[in-house]
Amino acid sequence: MSNIDSSLLLIILVAIGGALYLIGTLLVTVFCNVPRNDALAAVVPDAPHAAGLWSNYIDTWTIWNHVRSAAAFAATAAFILALVRNLAN
Repeated sequence: MSNIDSSLLLIILVAIGGALYLIGTLLVTVFCNVPRNDALAAVVPDAPHAAGLWSNYIDTWTIWNHVRSAAAFAATAAFILALVRNLAN
């Protein structure tokens, strides 16, 4: 592989890793998990509807937490590939 191809691959891998991290972890946290946490914090634990709110909260929060975890794992993999590729050259 030529130096130009290798450099382009490195840039692509770092860009993919950065995008996955930014979108998949930071933005999911800010726009999905934190609003759910804030809404749950406002619930009175003894309220009759509290159990139903908790059930909905835990289901949706867990889904978004899995998205965050998968995105962080994929971002890390992209960064490691970029690092290994860079060290190999």
